[in-house]
Amino acid sequence: MWYSLENRAARATVHRSGGMVLAEFTLGDRRVRPLFLPAWASENAADGLLNNLRGDFPCVPFGGAPAQAALPEGWHPDKAAADPDEFAHGYGAHHLWNLAETGVGFIRIAVDYPRSHPIEGLERIVSLSPDHPKVLFEDRIHVRKTCRLPVGLHPIFRLPKENGAARLRLPNCRIMRTYPDDVDASAAFVPDASVPDAQAVPLRRGGTADATSLPMEISTEELLMLCEVETGRVALENRAEAYRAVLEWDASLLKGCLLWFSNRGRGFEPWNGRNVCLGVEPIASAFDLGTAVSLGGTPLGAFTGLSMKAGDTVVLKHSISVEEFP
Repeated sequence: MWYSLENRAARATVHRSGGMVLAEFTLGDRRVRPLFLPAWASENAADGLLNNLRGDFPCVPFGGAPAQAALPEGWHPDKAAADPDEFAHGYGAHHLWNLAETGVGFIRIAVDYPRSHPIEGLERIVSLSPDHPKVLFEDRIHVRKTCRLPVGLHPIFRLPKENGAARLRLPNCRIMRTYPDDVDASAAFVPDASVPDAQAVPLRRGGTADATSLPMEISTEELLMLCEVETGRVALENRAEAYRAVLEWDASLLKGCLLWFSNRGRGFEPWNGRNVCLGVEPIASAFDLGTAVSLGGTPLGAFTGLSMKAGDTVVLKHSISVEEFP
């Protein structure tokens, strides 16, 4: 089930499953849909999260415990820390949210977490700018027990089919890192590498890939982490459809940005080598490696978790907008 908001500039569809949101915008006499809806949306996928994957959703906690037994030198998971639930990207991403309130220009939905969880629940308020093609998000984390957890947002953008038909504009950051292990059997980036330039990411086969020219020519599933960004702003220029999508967020809380490149890499169900999308994920987390890794020692820095006190409400704000391009 879903709920919708609409004005002359935009329409947002708020889904109960995972609190996921899709949006479309009016640019002149046309409608633009920058967010991702997978080809298998009407098919039976492997699990609930994949079956309902779409658009933009919050992740509390972000990621999940890694399947691999060991990480490279320099990664020291906190042995005392553990993921508070079994769900990749957190309990809220896998469960139904309830309608809490509707008003003029906004919808508020909420999900309660299990009593054993340090998080009491989440609220998501979705609203539309009255004057511009922009959707605004306010995610509230209600804290039951004092804790430190990896937290993040998970916007996913649709990409054109033609290689290089979109250009990614990234903020400056302290360092960029590739994933410390294999994201997938198709992984192409040199693992656990410091990357000085997103336009020249080193490849295992030799040479480099331009991770800002999308879709990439290689078929791969990859992650690239921007650590301690200077500004919370990423723009995706879709040259094939002549618009620019802009994601903005509060980088004082979410100082990292994880880029997920799903670039025809995964060959198994339901991906089937056909999926092309880009996740631009503001996070306080060590990639998607879960609580123990995020709270331990990593080459990324000290921003990989949010400290939250019992009784507090942590508020995360971000927006997605579009504009004509060029």
